[in-house]
Amino acid sequence: KNNIILISGPSPDIGKTFVSMNLTTVMADSGMKVLLIDADLRKGSLNKLFGVERSYGLSEIILNTITAKEAIHHLPIANIDFISTGELPPNPSELLLHERFGAFLESLTSMYDLIIIDSPPILAATDAAIISRFASATFMVAKAGKHTMRELEQSVKMFSQSGTQVKGVIFNGMINSASHYRYVYQYNYKEQNQGHQL
Repeated sequence: KNNIILISGPSPDIGKTFVSMNLTTVMADSGMKVLLIDADLRKGSLNKLFGVERSYGLSEIILNTITAKEAIHHLPIANIDFISTGELPPNPSELLLHERFGAFLESLTSMYDLIIIDSPPILAATDAAIISRFASATFMVAKAGKHTMRELEQSVKMFSQSGTQVKGVIFNGMINSASHYRYVYQYNYKEQNQGHQL
């Protein structure tokens, strides 16, 4: 329905922001005009990675105190545009439910080839489910050894209840060695049969 991709995950500290940032950079390197939005209005920190201020970002756009044009940072080194969280609000979910949020995203779709949104973890808050309604594709980041199957299933279920189908899972943090792959396969096979952690 549009060119918006949402990146989320079950829980914090799984590399979701790292994946969002690198996916944006790779797409920009391919020649696409890309906008990255930090929509984690609870703990978003992409602005620190890019060396820009948090203020004057998404929350101020929704509150209608600044325009989208005023919030966009052009980062020439990465050749991408970026919108920070803005000041972290006391009521992130309520703010994201405001009609101005959807209108803001819709106004940007014609300006970019791709818009990538980094959202909070789905099991931590309803924010990701709210944002996913505006995206054409939602991907979950999962970290090796971090989640149980129940957590992953619950995450997908929460998106599904909002009318969002998760398009895929980005598997992060896998140790790249043949011996480790053999070990993980054997270990996971036993654990799956016992219904324990992946």
